[in-house]
Amino acid sequence: MFSTYTTPRRQQDFQNLNADRSSSALDHRNRFTLATVYDMPFFKNGNWFLKNLVGNWELAPIYTYETGALYTVQSGIDSNMNGDSAGDRAWINPQGTVNIGSGATALKNSNGDTVAYLVNNPQARYVATPKGVIATGGRNTAHLNPIDNIDFSLLKRFNVFKENKKLEFGARFYNFLNHPQYSG
Repeated sequence: MFSTYTTPRRQQDFQNLNADRSSSALDHRNRFTLATVYDMPFFKNGNWFLKNLVGNWELAPIYTYETGALYTVQSGIDSNMNGDSAGDRAWINPQGTVNIGSGATALKNSNGDTVAYLVNNPQARYVATPKGVIATGGRNTAHLNPIDNIDFSLLKRFNVFKENKKLEFGARFYNFLNHPQYSG
């Protein structure tokens, strides 16, 4: 079953299910949330006109930081040649530079048979696994960008007729800094 492009739920090798053991795509190891409410004290005890015109403001920011969603690095090639239309996992170079990928060039003998592959960029962490090569990449081995988000609410109160009757207007701003939010 191929459920999403970032974390497919199909086995790489149905004869080796242990190769598919991994953390869930829903696993967010770190999450920090800070929510506050600030009732601005300006002109709270002033006359009715100043209190309603300048005062009675409330600010409520919420900051959230969360580890990015996990995804599976894929080569886009049917490496294991099982006829699956979705690409298989990438080959991983543990000494390579994170977020750099590469292809591979087939090395042929004098008969024209492929005898090996040469990685085009040896500094790459991820290599598109050529046909017939077993991928070393596991499931859900890389993280998307983290969620680093600020939401806030702004509220204005008006005292109507008597002090015990209030009218409130509010606005909520989600993802105020317009950071991209990636999910798996």
